[in-house]
Amino acid sequence: YFKLLCPHSTEHVSAASKPCTTRKCVRFADSLGLDLAAVHRFRTTDTPHIPERVLLGLYQQALLRVAFPPYPTFPQPGKSESFAETLRKRIVCLDRVFVGEISISGLIRVLNLDFQKTVIVRYSLDRWRTYLDAVARYVPREVEEAEWSHGAAVLESDRFSFHLPAPHFLHVGDMLEFAICYRCRRIRILGQQLYPAHRQTNKKGRKHNLHHRR
Repeated sequence: YFKLLCPHSTEHVSAASKPCTTRKCVRFADSLGLDLAAVHRFRTTDTPHIPERVLLGLYQQALLRVAFPPYPTFPQPGKSESFAETLRKRIVCLDRVFVGEISISGLIRVLNLDFQKTVIVRYSLDRWRTYLDAVARYVPREVEEAEWSHGAAVLESDRFSFHLPAPHFLHVGDMLEFAICYRCRRIRILGQQLYPAHRQTNKKGRKHNLHHRR
């Protein structure tokens, strides 16, 4: 919601609260037969004048986005030789993450504990003071079999993909944090739980960070 803050000056408040008893109007000097202070005629071929400080600020922001994109603060989990064993123990794991110019995407592995399952990526740009949720999409088995290289884990796990908007407005040193949430009936029955700042018995998750390079 939007909040309008009133000034603390009592003089301003009292003046604003007084009813307007006189009619006000605006008149231009030339309509009264007077000379205007300055006249400037614009043409479509004119090049607009942009102050150097504005151009410099835009250039610096563009340079930061191109030369210093956000990068993971962790190694790609899916490249680990022990990834299959880690997945069996943790039930849900981040496979890999990709940082692009307009989005941040990734792949998630979950154990196939139930036919109906939901994977949610919760992300925050202000260290979890606020957050947003993005629902991951199931990756069909025939698409992933050629890429998966961890043996028997294919038979007992499923893969989901997610996409997050790239935070172009982040400054150097800022961080995007995200957590993976896995929901299914089997997890609720087992009573397992792990989710940042939220304790619910039908969720299991892992937390990861993306850091903007200093």
